[in-house]
Amino acid sequence: SYRTRLVEITGGEPLVQDSTPDLIAGLLDKGYDVLLETNGSMDIGVVDDRCVKIMDIKCPSSGEAQKNNRDNIRKLSENDEIKFVLADRDDRPLLVFCDLHAPRFAIRGERILEVQLA
Repeated sequence: SYRTRLVEITGGEPLVQDSTPDLIAGLLDKGYDVLLETNGSMDIGVVDDRCVKIMDIKCPSSGEAQKNNRDNIRKLSENDEIKFVLADRDDRPLLVFCDLHAPRFAIRGERILEVQLA
């Protein structure tokens, strides 16, 4: 059998399911490394801090920027990731945001900025 210690929870939005935080905590308690990919619309504060959160920040061009839960940004740790999909010039102010906050979201002291163009 194949044994892995890494589990990634994703979907439409995993936090819509009330039991997702309990699932994450249970997997972590059993020694799994857990990643949660979230669209950022729901409170990530309910997720165990040991879980790596990968949060999508909706850009203006997506038409869904109003769904961003901006309080989540303060709840991210240095182990978490943020993702932007930039489609046009209207999305450029988010690069400024990322540039200002990237030192907080560093991996082993390295500043990483990955830009994904639609």
